[in-house]
Amino acid sequence: MSVLPKFLIFRFAPGAAGNFVSSILQCSPEVAHLDPDQQADKPNNNWIAYFGTVFQNDLARWTSYEPSSVYNWGTKNIFSQKFDRGNTLSIEEFAKLEDLCTTEYHSAKAQDLFIPIFWHKNYMPEYFINSVSVTIDIDNKFAQRWFHRARYNKHFNVSANQDGVQADIMENRQHYQVPGFDNPTSIQYANLFEFVRKEIIEDKFRLNFINLQNVQSWSIPNITIKLSEILDTKFVNRYHDICGKYNITPIRDTFDVIQLQKHWLDCHA
Repeated sequence: MSVLPKFLIFRFAPGAAGNFVSSILQCSPEVAHLDPDQQADKPNNNWIAYFGTVFQNDLARWTSYEPSSVYNWGTKNIFSQKFDRGNTLSIEEFAKLEDLCTTEYHSAKAQDLFIPIFWHKNYMPEYFINSVSVTIDIDNKFAQRWFHRARYNKHFNVSANQDGVQADIMENRQHYQVPGFDNPTSIQYANLFEFVRKEIIEDKFRLNFINLQNVQSWSIPNITIKLSEILDTKFVNRYHDICGKYNITPIRDTFDVIQLQKHWLDCHA
């Protein structure tokens, strides 16, 4: 049986800060970085400059800049973060498909590094048994309001037309499509209220992760962090909790963590 990868799985609703938490942890030597240049530069990186590149205050183009695990690792050829693709693969089937992954993926696996990936659905495939997870809870009204704004501003471009409103789905823009799949790139609604209700308030991932009410427990190690903690000064302590649980070396200077968080938060102001 092939040795399984050691995924660091971020379980969260799209828009709920998973990419930020992942990016902070990728600064550590035990976690493979999504950017091969940043990985090669460790430990001499300028993380403030890097965050300024991938997290920008042009929220309408947010998804054009932010890191993407499915493309950097090539795992889009094996499983989907949202849909059923890859759920029922056996360990042997997964091992065969790993040949489709990138050189960076195989290098990280060979070095026994944590490989960060994002996961929005409940299903845990059996090839995750060597992995660990971080789950983000959209925990209170403040966190929910922040999430709603972030989801609206970053994941959709909404414009009025003669039929109501059209919302371009930034996660499904053309060059993000997985070959063989034809996900819609835009949707039409009669009015803005209907769009917000259907695409944000009733979004199944949002409903799952609000107070983790529909999030299934997995058999692998997990640590849960509240979105409200990510958005305030509690984050530094929670960051160290994650590092401690998974034996990850934290960023040496806590002030750098605060600065990285501040930059990311300021993008949403």
